[in-house]
Amino acid sequence: MPPPIETHENAISRWLKPNGVGVEIGAFTTPIPGLNPFYVDRFAEYAGQPCLADYWGDACHLPFRSNSLDYVASSHVLEHVANPVAALLDWHRVLAHGGVIYMVIPDRPFTFDHPRELTDPEHMWADYENEVNQYDGTHIYDFVDKIDWPMYRPDVAPEDLDSDRTAFRDQLIYVLEHKKDFNMHFHVFEKSNPEQFIQLIAKKKKLSWKIKGCVNSFPADCPNGILMAIRVNKGWIERFKSWVNRFQTRRKKTYPLLPSAKPISASDKMRLSC
Repeated sequence: MPPPIETHENAISRWLKPNGVGVEIGAFTTPIPGLNPFYVDRFAEYAGQPCLADYWGDACHLPFRSNSLDYVASSHVLEHVANPVAALLDWHRVLAHGGVIYMVIPDRPFTFDHPRELTDPEHMWADYENEVNQYDGTHIYDFVDKIDWPMYRPDVAPEDLDSDRTAFRDQLIYVLEHKKDFNMHFHVFEKSNPEQFIQLIAKKKKLSWKIKGCVNSFPADCPNGILMAIRVNKGWIERFKSWVNRFQTRRKKTYPLLPSAKPISASDKMRLSC
């Protein structure tokens, strides 16, 4: 019987290729332990802190060649993506044959999302068909008005919670109207819908995806997430391209990056934090 998977180190040793080449999306200040990836983010800084990021990259538009990576990793990122189907399809694109999507998503009962309704996978598919982008404001009121506000803003005094909620809602609406980046949980997950969601995408797009693992109450030191490991299999042409790309990457570590990939420099972080 395999040992219980309760830490990233255990999970990574079981499902990811040793010394594999991959990316972590949106690590912020808490990268997944046990990985040595490229780091990408759509923010150089967030909440006044510089993000751990080497290159600019959106979850739906990763700056990597197709069929070039061994894994795509993320932790508590997918819920911040307005169009999660588009994101997962781009993760599929950049993965080589046999690559793994390794992601942790928040488990509703253990987060400030617990009063909200669970998101139907068909709703997320409709967002994809409607080409919803990151400036979608559909869920602003659902998020601001229904989450557990004291849990979300624990540093706010109880007598100030209502005014704080109103100010936050107004801020999101302002950002939406001016087409600036904003950050919230668009969708809500728990045990029952992640596998349904993955299976729906695979069926609709006729993809060979295999769920290798689904671990609840993960990780042990902060058990508010669901870990999913999804193996991506591809056709013969893409398998050959995967082999070529892996050979090229052994010769040059940065080969998977697209020529258009833009580094996030220290000056970007300093400028944006001023």
